[in-house]
Amino acid sequence: MCKKITIFILLILFIFNNVLTFGQCTYTNSLATAYNQNNGQRGVMFDIVATNAVTINCLDANLYAGTTSTYEIYYKVGSFIGFENTSSAWTLIGTATNVTSLGTNIPTYIPININISIPSGQTYGFYVTNTSGGGISYTDGTLPNNNLANDPNITIEGGVGKSYPFGLTFSYRYFNGTIHYSVCMPVTASIIDTANCDSVNISGTWYTTNQTVNDTIVGGAANGCDSITPYNVIILFGDSTFSTATSCLPADTGYLTSSFTNVNGCDSTHTVYTSLLAS
Repeated sequence: MCKKITIFILLILFIFNNVLTFGQCTYTNSLATAYNQNNGQRGVMFDIVATNAVTINCLDANLYAGTTSTYEIYYKVGSFIGFENTSSAWTLIGTATNVTSLGTNIPTYIPININISIPSGQTYGFYVTNTSGGGISYTDGTLPNNNLANDPNITIEGGVGKSYPFGLTFSYRYFNGTIHYSVCMPVTASIIDTANCDSVNISGTWYTTNQTVNDTIVGGAANGCDSITPYNVIILFGDSTFSTATSCLPADTGYLTSSFTNVNGCDSTHTVYTSLLAS
């Protein structure tokens, strides 16, 4: 009876601890590759390509069954390809100790808050590795950038196996895991009225008609998402006026054009035609 109670308590503690661990990672979307391992090593490198701006929050991996160990996650801007052995190109995101595998081909959460924002259209490389006493299970492949999984927001591509930390490279090995991420919502500023004579330039583009223009800077917001600044384009124009006059002097006759600045601040002209007064 005591043994059953102990097992029940341990089960409750295990579930409770995992709920708390997952609770540390907040995300809105998940994308999983296949969990069909037939090989493994200390670590694996792969790419995430962002179709839309996203923030990678955390991940699950296919860990060696029956192990409890320490794991590290690195990232780099741009693909991992060509940088498999260049440790200086990578940034350590974090380290998690005492990570226990849930079993072969079962997603195991690695409790590291990644929180890396990827601008739309950009590729970031990731490297998940075990320091000792465990390992990453993956699947043998044939291409360095094979499409492992995709949805409307991201594509997971890869990859290679690695000995720890940036040692031997095993080509090609496909990541078995789940990426938990949040779609990066653009930050939109208040609309700005911008007026100018004849044309308005916004980020290198000239506009000659009244309209609303959304100026987008990819990854330009403080949170790493796209920043959008809407402009109310107002085109102002100069005046071109005409009047007539008469004169008794033949030398005064003809057209005379003078320039001035109108109330809009735009260059303007006034033309006077002077005719000879009949005697």
